[in-house]
Amino acid sequence: MREKELNLEVEFHPESRLELVESAIWYEDKKSGLGDKFINAIEEKLNQILKHPFSYSVVHNGARQT
Repeated sequence: MREKELNLEVEFHPESRLELVESAIWYEDKKSGLGDKFINAIEEKLNQILKHPFSYSVVHNGARQT
């Protein structure tokens, strides 16, 4: 079955965005450049999800898990 073209966007809850930034800072404090690698990994996964949102298993009430 072919996936529909969807215009999906990612929106972070403000507290989640803060946690993401704090996590990147924590990684950066451990090793220079690691914070950027962390953010890049998150962005890559989000892009995969946006491109193929139905590729992941439904685990609860329509929520999917990677």
